[in-house]
Amino acid sequence: MPNKSLYIHIPFCNKLCYYCDFNKVFYNTSLASIYINDLVKDINNDSSIYTTIYIGGGSPSSLNYEQLNLLLSSLSTHLDKDYEFSIELNPEDMDDKKIDILVKNKINRVSIGVQTFNDNLLKTINRNHNKDDVINLINKLHSKNIFNINLDLMFGIPNQSKDDIKNDLDIMVSLDIPHISTYALLIEPNTYFAIHNTNALDDDTQATYYEYICKYLKEKGYIHYEISNFSKPNYMSKHNLVYWEGKEYKALGAGSSGYENHSRYTYTKSIKNYIEHKTIVSCSYNFLNDIEYEYIILHLRLKDGINIKEFNKLFSIDFKEKYSSQIDALLDQKLCILENDLFYVKEENFFILNRILTYF
Repeated sequence: MPNKSLYIHIPFCNKLCYYCDFNKVFYNTSLASIYINDLVKDINNDSSIYTTIYIGGGSPSSLNYEQLNLLLSSLSTHLDKDYEFSIELNPEDMDDKKIDILVKNKINRVSIGVQTFNDNLLKTINRNHNKDDVINLINKLHSKNIFNINLDLMFGIPNQSKDDIKNDLDIMVSLDIPHISTYALLIEPNTYFAIHNTNALDDDTQATYYEYICKYLKEKGYIHYEISNFSKPNYMSKHNLVYWEGKEYKALGAGSSGYENHSRYTYTKSIKNYIEHKTIVSCSYNFLNDIEYEYIILHLRLKDGINIKEFNKLFSIDFKEKYSSQIDALLDQKLCILENDLFYVKEENFFILNRILTYF
């Protein structure tokens, strides 16, 4: 299938979070202008029309007015009729003028890096906003008719309590947020937390918090459609479903990864090299079983899991026959369910998905 989705990576931030290992540098006006101009050239040379476009980072909202408008206006001409045009925002970067730039250029979904509404915990992870910044931004977006909003929620932060989690969820629901992404804090190598030997909360505590989040949001009418994502009906992330359903997509930007013609590729993390077009490290699939395995691990992240009829048609094999021992073992341990030609992970076992995937 031709590409219908595009990912753009903006590797600039005004402040570096203690847990983040994404490709990013401190925002620099002149470097960002060179980078955006280079991206826009590539965008303008692309005649494709996209159903979903997602701008991530780093922090795209760190761009100044001119840079943000230039990037968004170039992308807005590549949108299909029924589109989802998403951008990641940090609350402290946004003002009325930037919101107007979003609206003018057809952005219709935003993802806000909240992590928590507890101002003390925000300082612990070196976030640069507070609770009021988030609430004010959401109210302004609503006033501009942008209602398709995702909030990121982090659990496992040092000294975070279950009451903190409940308070975060209470606020999110009270703000009528239709999509919530929740992540356990991981201490990644070379981050500030790793260098300073900071520990996240232990696995058992994180599992307890995750279970609580799942139960709370389910009771509030959210669909747990992917291991880390919850949405009200009709508000699932169309772009992220492209990833999880194993569909192809194009990528642009330093450190970004794309998937085209059965090949995954990653651009250099170096902004200098990217601008000089010393760019791609590519890894092509040589064997069909690479794609088959990826299909399994991606689809088991989803609520509905693997559609066995679809799998059999795609790979010309019988899923139940080829993986009979794995299926039997996972069913015996009550980790998965086989039902109506669907094979999926029980929701209460999502937290140990990595253990389940080792069977394949």
